[in-house]
Amino acid sequence: MYNSRFRNPSQARWRRSFERQALKQSELALRSSFWLIPAFSRVRFWVVLRRFARRGRESGRPMGSGIGLFLRQAVGAFYSTGAVCPSSGFLARAMVRPLERRAGAAPLRVLEAGPGTGVFSRRIAQRLQERDRLDLVELNPRFAQWMREWAERLPSEGPRAQVFHEDILRFEPEAPYDFVVSGLPLNNFPPALADDLLGKLVELGRPGAFITFFQYLGLRRMKSAFAKRERRQTLQRLGAVIDGWIERHGVGVERVWLNVPPAGVYCLQKRERPSYTSRHK
Repeated sequence: MYNSRFRNPSQARWRRSFERQALKQSELALRSSFWLIPAFSRVRFWVVLRRFARRGRESGRPMGSGIGLFLRQAVGAFYSTGAVCPSSGFLARAMVRPLERRAGAAPLRVLEAGPGTGVFSRRIAQRLQERDRLDLVELNPRFAQWMREWAERLPSEGPRAQVFHEDILRFEPEAPYDFVVSGLPLNNFPPALADDLLGKLVELGRPGAFITFFQYLGLRRMKSAFAKRERRQTLQRLGAVIDGWIERHGVGVERVWLNVPPAGVYCLQKRERPSYTSRHK
């Protein structure tokens, strides 16, 4: 059970600053989605977010690297955000690990679907060179604007970055990508949509391209424990869809325990060799 000492904080306390108001919103998201992190201490969650807020004040930017924006969107658009806490640096490192094995000095084309506030994007940019290209496709308009401002601040010796505010299923690039990373909350979507999204991500890669995505460990099992029969069947179909893509294209999985909640990073590789064609004309 949650500690009642934190259940009804004073409204005046939360209105003192932007950071504290964002913390209140994160608390509401946590209560409405407690199954996401049942073993994670609520007090510890509050302390961690306070630490981010303090770093943001010291750097002159509210709530640090977009955490305030993330928390507001997590409450207002949870279906498409899919989390109550930003991804950790440990998860970001695992998501971009295939980039550490790049061969040669040829320019790379990298795509990120659903960058949010850029936790993975920053890690990707650190591993790219001046002639590389980074495309970011974001459906949420607030996240898209945040990422445009981030891309404008990239150093000249870094990669060329461009942000596209559109649905990834309708995205039509000029050429396929060498590496695709997805921050999309697949377990929030119906099975058919998750299947379309994974198919699109694989399709956007060139033959041999790596595609990474993550899932929260045990999430579907926890959802099923509290769901009605029809919902449990939907979750089973969703799991079958995702597992099918992993069986056909999977080349590795890495579990990241230092994340809230802990997550598994799945790496796919496009092995077939058809010419690049879009499924959405």
